[in-house]
Amino acid sequence: MPVDVGGRTFKTKTALENELKRISKIPSEVAQNQPFLLACVTCYSKVQDAIADVDGCLTGVTCGPNPAKAQYGTGTNVYCLQAQIKGLGEPMCMSSDYIARSVVSRASADAVRARRPVATKIEKLRDAVQPQIADFKDSARGNSWACNGCQSPLNDLIPAFRHVDHTGGYEFRHLKNEYARIHHNGDVTQIDTTAFATFHAQNARLQMLCIHCNVRKKRKAQDTYVSDNPLALARPTKPGASS
Repeated sequence: MPVDVGGRTFKTKTALENELKRISKIPSEVAQNQPFLLACVTCYSKVQDAIADVDGCLTGVTCGPNPAKAQYGTGTNVYCLQAQIKGLGEPMCMSSDYIARSVVSRASADAVRARRPVATKIEKLRDAVQPQIADFKDSARGNSWACNGCQSPLNDLIPAFRHVDHTGGYEFRHLKNEYARIHHNGDVTQIDTTAFATFHAQNARLQMLCIHCNVRKKRKAQDTYVSDNPLALARPTKPGASS
């Protein structure tokens, strides 16, 4: 996963670590890259803990010998980045590896937080259309009530094995994405649930499936099939589109 930090992007954690190691050996590079280094170092939990312990603040990043590792080498090979923390008597030596790990962990946590509002909104949108799902199931019930896939009678199955399924060129995810594209420049989190429920009622195509057919149904095959859904006819789904 690419890592964005301090206005720079790195393809991997190793690439970030190598850049930190390179900079740490050259004082002039450390001085020139202060905004980037500060952005990296503030992700490091040990720095955060040290700041909290002395009720101080991070004033800068320098480089210098690492006394704890000096015995293993000489010269620039034992240089490391050092956090200058107000209130801390000595600069804190830091490993480029641990800094890079912290940056990646922070980026992953931020990504999860960014996805959470989308997942919450999708859950609310599904809840908003549940009355439509229930109405469809009731209207489809009858003596000839059968799975639209294998044609097996649904009366013989317990309720949990009778599934209402979206069909046609657009699954639920396609309807959700299409509504967001039309009204909110693709931002799903901005969708009004009541307005989407109306949109869903007008454009969704539903079917009854037994649990076995619903599980076996191939998403890609379903995506390429175009039924009488006006949205699908107006804007064909691209193969491999994600929900």
